[in-house]
Amino acid sequence: MYNESRQYLKPDSKLADVIYNSPSLLYVLEYFEVDYILQDKTVAEFCTEHNIDTNLFTTVSNIYNGFVVESKLEFGVENIPLIIKFLHNTHAYYLNEKYPEIRNIINELRNVNSSTEISIVEKFFKEYYAEVNEHLDYEDRVAFPYINALYNKYIGVDSDSFDKSFSAKQYRKHHTDINYKLDELKSLLIKYISVREDRQIRRRLLLSLCDVESNLYAHSVIEEQILMPLVMKVERSLSKAK
Repeated sequence: MYNESRQYLKPDSKLADVIYNSPSLLYVLEYFEVDYILQDKTVAEFCTEHNIDTNLFTTVSNIYNGFVVESKLEFGVENIPLIIKFLHNTHAYYLNEKYPEIRNIINELRNVNSSTEISIVEKFFKEYYAEVNEHLDYEDRVAFPYINALYNKYIGVDSDSFDKSFSAKQYRKHHTDINYKLDELKSLLIKYISVREDRQIRRRLLLSLCDVESNLYAHSVIEEQILMPLVMKVERSLSKAK
């Protein structure tokens, strides 16, 4: 088992060295759709090679490493399509990989422990998954298409394809804390449910829940502190241009 230690990423950091200590940054590479062949490249060199804004990459990576984002950071509007692609790829990870994994582990748990408490765990997860699925579907179906169309209008590609009745304020209003039920589920498993012959399954479930919790937290921070301010900036710019 590795001991993950937080390391603050800087433009001159050797990316491979950081990932040795913080393998959770593999998620960042995957969501940006870039290769894992890092050699001895610095973060700046790696970003230049893959046409990724270095400031954006280091900020996102540091969020995934558990560091607080500086409130005064500025990002260019040109980063919007890449941020949307990144967030969309996180959705694919949750829906196609992580949640099926958690559901399968809960099924294993129920097969060896049919107590009422396990039924409660199963019910909690179903409710949580339904809430997350609604949240991600809203982003994929409403928010992200609006933002992409807004960006296209901003750069002069298309001026009539976005929903003028929607806005970043509505996006923010709809943006809920989808980690709350997950925290309750972890609390149930750690504090209240009796252990039988299911310790290994329970450990796998808890670790999987912790993994998705930290991933979802980073997802939310990127939306709240990077994407939404950029979208509002574009909206203000287009409003002034009228």
